[in-house]
Amino acid sequence: MSSISTLGIILTLIAAFGWSAMDVGQKALTRRVDPLVVVMLLPLAEFPLLAIYASLAGPFVIPAMACVPLLGSALLNSIGIVCFMRSLHRSPISLTIPLLSLTPVLTTLFGWAFRNQVPGLSQFSGAALVVVGAFVLGSGASRGRGVGAFLREPGVPLMLGASTAWSCTALLDQTAMAYGAGVWYAPVLALTMGILLNLFFLATGKGPLLRQGLRTLAARPGLGILVGVMGAFVLAFQIEAVRRVPAGFNEIVRRGLGMACAILSGRIFFKEIITPRMVLAVAILTLGVALVVGLR
Repeated sequence: MSSISTLGIILTLIAAFGWSAMDVGQKALTRRVDPLVVVMLLPLAEFPLLAIYASLAGPFVIPAMACVPLLGSALLNSIGIVCFMRSLHRSPISLTIPLLSLTPVLTTLFGWAFRNQVPGLSQFSGAALVVVGAFVLGSGASRGRGVGAFLREPGVPLMLGASTAWSCTALLDQTAMAYGAGVWYAPVLALTMGILLNLFFLATGKGPLLRQGLRTLAARPGLGILVGVMGAFVLAFQIEAVRRVPAGFNEIVRRGLGMACAILSGRIFFKEIITPRMVLAVAILTLGVALVVGLR
């Protein structure tokens, strides 16, 4: 962990706060249109902005060897975002977002197994605290009815699916970059996701749903445009962060801060309840993130 640069940490933190803002925007969108409409449109909306960023940052370089991990990342990201958006639509973000704490733990283990990114004792401790904090947060956020109600919440299995899918994407992204993928990786990834998602949903008869959602968004386009622009910027920062830091470090910071922000944004924007147990969970999560961020 001593090789992590200050720039890498800054980019990771910016991306983490950006993803938290995206959670709020996406949940607000799912209150206007079906989550599947957001899933189909968001990657395609992000592609032009990411392409402009890439064209200014460097030449188009996507080696043939990088195409396999790119396609794998696009597929797993697509599965993850479908589960994620449906979860946001069905349950409070202060309850479901904490389940994404499983992602950095799995990512760290996969990074250890497949990319020789050996975690130290402090990183293991930080990951353990993130998981403990997420469990405390989830049991305290389940509308005051304990762990049983938490497990029966309709958005919980969906967010578990998203966490499982996303646990491998950062490693696949790093693999593609190790094969020489350049700055065009981000827009190509977004475009591939958009094509895969739209082909799948159109093939399964979701065309009328898409047309209805387009009409709804066209009537009030402000929020949709904002979320699309924000998503492009956040993804660009995320890709640049992944270039400079180990995947496990990136995911722990992203999820740790994201879960803390989920409590605050759930209360501020969606009137979700904050309990003392949830505050305790935030403290545990913050300590876990500090253990990881403090390692240079």
